[in-house]
Amino acid sequence: MKPIFPICLLSAILTTTAQAQRPPLAAGPSVESGFQLSEPAGFRTSEVFSRLELPLGKAGNYTFRSAANLSRMSVTDTLSAPGELYKGGAEFMAETGGRSFKMGFDSNSDRPFYGLDTINFDFTYTFTLSEKKGHALLGGLNYSSQRSFARNIPIPFIIYRYQSGDFFMIFPFLYRLKLSEKTSLSLTYFPVKNLKASLRYQAGPDFHADLEAGGELDQFLLARRTDKSERFYYQRYTAAVKPSFQLYKDLRLAGALGYFFKGNYYRGTTYADDHGKVNIGGAPYFNLSLKYIFGPSAPGKSNAPSIPL
Repeated sequence: MKPIFPICLLSAILTTTAQAQRPPLAAGPSVESGFQLSEPAGFRTSEVFSRLELPLGKAGNYTFRSAANLSRMSVTDTLSAPGELYKGGAEFMAETGGRSFKMGFDSNSDRPFYGLDTINFDFTYTFTLSEKKGHALLGGLNYSSQRSFARNIPIPFIIYRYQSGDFFMIFPFLYRLKLSEKTSLSLTYFPVKNLKASLRYQAGPDFHADLEAGGELDQFLLARRTDKSERFYYQRYTAAVKPSFQLYKDLRLAGALGYFFKGNYYRGTTYADDHGKVNIGGAPYFNLSLKYIFGPSAPGKSNAPSIPL
């Protein structure tokens, strides 16, 4: 028997822990755009991507913001994979005190927004149950219309968060340790097969570099599929050096130079249904992006991660 219920609970808090990774948003809107090239044997890709973040201000005790993203990946040299894969969506967030709300939609597909069966509608509500001396217990509820399992079923969850001095964690998904004034180590796990370790060197406000390694698993809802529960899965293992430079007060250049060790792709109703898996060879990969912030920079904030949704 597969551990479906624990997996559901883990997936419900995927978005929450992912948001905890992000640095604080700037006070003004920002736009980021870039590209990535990768040529492993059996799955050569070129990808362009963009992201928009738009703070919406405050009303009463609530802080509102929104974001949108779109990427297009061209795929060649494959046996059975689609020639194009897209990721696109938008989200709206509100936060006040110990409560936060996020709702949005996304369409990861070979033909995004082709129909309702290629769109995932998502809602997450998180609140603080208790907090004392660095320990916090958070509760919440997640709804998703296109999980690989428990589709259209609201799922409750509980998260434990701890912070003490130079150590921060969200059990069991995120761990961060400050090793010195300029270096820090982090380990993240996003259900189901996304695991990443990173060592960061922060030379100053204008430059940092990450040495990162791990594995990722993406899923896509292909349009015109006969079985609506079927997904296309793309898995890979990589390591890279990722520098980031502040070119100007509102302009940042980031990149990655790494190696694609191995990977695979397959179709199935769940991530474990990997019949017909096609293996992918290894090769270097490269990406580059520019981010521009419109308006003044954000005021000084604590470096401690939080959990805005």
